[in-house]
Order: sequence, then C-alpha cells, then structure tokens
Amino acid sequence: MTIRTLRTYLREKKSSMTIQKHEARYILSNNKFYNEQLTFVIIFILVCMSSILIIITRVYF
Repeated sequence: MTIRTLRTYLREKKSSMTIQKHEARYILSNNKFYNEQLTFVIIFILVCMSSILIIITRVYF
C-alpha cells in the first residue's frame, strides 16, 4: 500500500463511519417506539402464560 492509496482508504473509511453514525442515530430514534411495542408484547405473553398455568393447575389438581 502506498501512501496515496492509504490516504484514500482512510478517507473512505471516515465517510462510511459517519454514515454508520447517522444510521445508528436513526435506528435509536425509531427504537423507542419498537421498545414500547416489545414490552407490551412481553407483558401480554406473560399474562397469557400465567392464566394458562392457572387453568392447568385448576383442572389437574
């Protein structure tokens, strides 16, 4: 690698890093809504599982 190719490589790397930074910021801003949905789904699944367990224990014991 000569110095010129190294310099262009570093410049490309820097630009891709800034693009990745913007993508990460965008994903984080969208992630807030996704996290709220995910917690709701987890709570719903837990409630369903607990009710199923209660029904099973009532039937069998």
